[in-house]
Amino acid sequence: MSVRIHSAFDYRWAVIVLLSCLAACLTLFSTSRYGPGLTPDSADYIRLARDILENGFSFLLEHKAVDQPPLYPMALAASSSLTGMSILHAARGINLLASAGLVAVILLCISRFTRSVLVLVLIGLLASLSIPLTQVWSMTWTEPLFLWMVSMVFFLVSGTRHHRLAVLTAGLFTAAACLMRYAGIVLLP
Repeated sequence: MSVRIHSAFDYRWAVIVLLSCLAACLTLFSTSRYGPGLTPDSADYIRLARDILENGFSFLLEHKAVDQPPLYPMALAASSSLTGMSILHAARGINLLASAGLVAVILLCISRFTRSVLVLVLIGLLASLSIPLTQVWSMTWTEPLFLWMVSMVFFLVSGTRHHRLAVLTAGLFTAAACLMRYAGIVLLP
């Protein structure tokens, strides 16, 4: 006779994956009709990403990346080049991944403190359905990736044991956050 044992751990992972997918689907839905939103900053990111696609990293020598940090336009150009999509569609894809990643990291942090699947579901729904977050995820801005990077730093350094790999990874996310938004400098000790 075999007994099937289900643990709350399996359900927690399922909740994390499902609610992360919900955030990505909401981002996909909010950008499906007109594409990701554009602002003057968005236009600058797209212009610099197009410049990177055409001229490579010569923008660093020409001081074009002084007003905005260079990592987001570089990510747009790289994802556009790798996938063959336009830069706007690349921004949409980046936001899909960033929204799912942020909800996943939030739920991973919460799962360190509770075993309750109900608490995970409620917090995951609050994060996925948050109006300010869904508005940010629908724009061509640096904020979706920046929020994910900051949450990764907090997740990595809030662990019970600080392994060298976790500390190194947190340092890399901190450096990337500084190159994503200059406000990332506050993450430095």
